Amino acid sequence: MTSARLLLAAALSTLALLGQAPPASKPEGASAPTVQAPQGLRPAEAFKARIGQPVADVQFSDLEGKAWSLAALRGKVVYLNVWFTGCPPCVKEIPDLNALHAKLGSHPDLVMLALAYDDESKVRAFLKTRPFQFPVACIPFAALKQLAMSGSSVAFPTHLILDRQGNLAVASTGGSEQISRDLAFSLGQVLGAPASPSTGR
Repeated sequence: MTSARLLLAAALSTLALLGQAPPASKPEGASAPTVQAPQGLRPAEAFKARIGQPVADVQFSDLEGKAWSLAALRGKVVYLNVWFTGCPPCVKEIPDLNALHAKLGSHPDLVMLALAYDDESKVRAFLKTRPFQFPVACIPFAALKQLAMSGSSVAFPTHLILDRQGNLAVASTGGSEQISRDLAFSLGQVLGAPASPSTGR
């Protein structure tokens, strides 16, 4: 009887072990932890599935004539403000975005760009009274759609943060009373993340 009980106990112990999940392990090449999105904003649904993925190499020139390429900016953290002149929340947050630039704009690894979905002449006239303190470019909707999911609608304003590897780290939309603070928190997380060895930085 004693031997039978021992065999039964051993069998039950084996079944219990088989029912346990193996310890969680991080797969090789796994991406960095998700960056916390700005608290006062909503997730940008048009970009949701792109989080953690490389963005398209959108190319454009700003209003000063400087050519930009998102692929060429790998190695930098990139903040993109997507807006247009007829969007009240977009206009309202410009002073806060300028305050954000004043706070973080001198960081050697940060590039801030405002991408206007608008006619260039209209944007130039608008900026005479409500200027941005960082580069502004007018981009066609086709270029904007390169960044978003196919068939999705883009909301305004949209705030995108790309990490040093050119992956989309944050995509948020909507206005915020504390946009400078909220974006500074998310940008700080991405700027504080270690650079990939492939960037050489």
